[in-house]
Amino acid sequence: MEGPTVSDFDADQILGEATCAICQEVMHRATSVQPCMHSFCSSCLGGWLKRPGDKLPRCPVCRQAVAAVGKNHVLDSLIEKILKAHPDKMRSVAALADLDSRDPLYDNGYDLVKLRGGGGVAAGFARLTVAAAAAAEAMDAESEHSQSEFSSSEEEAEVEEHAWAEPGAVRPACRLCGVPAWRPLRSASETIANPLSATFLTKTALANNTFEQEILQEWLHTKGLSLQQAIIDLLANPNPEGVPAVRWHAPFGGGPDFLHSPEAWTDIPSCKPCSQNVLRGVVYSIRERIAAEELPERARGRGNCWYGRCCRTQSHKRHHAERLNHICEQTRR
Repeated sequence: MEGPTVSDFDADQILGEATCAICQEVMHRATSVQPCMHSFCSSCLGGWLKRPGDKLPRCPVCRQAVAAVGKNHVLDSLIEKILKAHPDKMRSVAALADLDSRDPLYDNGYDLVKLRGGGGVAAGFARLTVAAAAAAEAMDAESEHSQSEFSSSEEEAEVEEHAWAEPGAVRPACRLCGVPAWRPLRSASETIANPLSATFLTKTALANNTFEQEILQEWLHTKGLSLQQAIIDLLANPNPEGVPAVRWHAPFGGGPDFLHSPEAWTDIPSCKPCSQNVLRGVVYSIRERIAAEELPERARGRGNCWYGRCCRTQSHKRHHAERLNHICEQTRR
């Protein structure tokens, strides 16, 4: 199987990018925060997140609310390989032992509620509240970013509020996280009717891989479909036989109970953050389900990247994105 090796990369550049912003050393037990995905040493991040202050734990770099944390096994593996080739970059055994001895995230199983002192009957509710609030804040930030990146307010279409938003309306629970719902999934797809929103959704669904974005856009054009219509079609028939199930990119762990259901998802109630995560998964699946014979010649016969859809290089190295297929699962950790 074809894929990148350590020799493909510049070690100094990678180690520079793998420097913890807190201790300014190469990361040890690289750990990422969601949804912004900034990474740090597990011990450093645990000490930061445990500090009293904000009601919501926040990323040390961008100050975005943190919904969850988890080990970044891909980055950890890459750092390990490079350090073996460049032992002069390694920390001393004593320094690593000191970090391991004071790692509150590791000690608490990477559970934010436990780390910050939550427990008992309220722990589950606290975990859900923190995650949902952080995800909602992330969506607000993402919306602002999309407007600045594709700033063209004249092109933005007005989207009518759903009936659930009317004063006194009783909102059903989001099927995914349980908070009051925003819209049914089909109605949520109406919010990406304009080209700017569609472009931004495609970009985030395909990990900023411009090559794969172009492939999807070309396929939609040949079928005479807009992205919105393709999404609506998939929501109506999400998991037909013989195709991969829709991928779910959960902001705080777990997955919806309807993930593998063949039943229509059109009327499933969802909050705004969860609906956007589902729509990203739907867009990825639309691209994933394009038959090989319907792909343009330049996208056929490519080997899979070892890191698949989780690959970071695909977003900023065009040649890498063109040479290897990234619409696949990760096979190297």
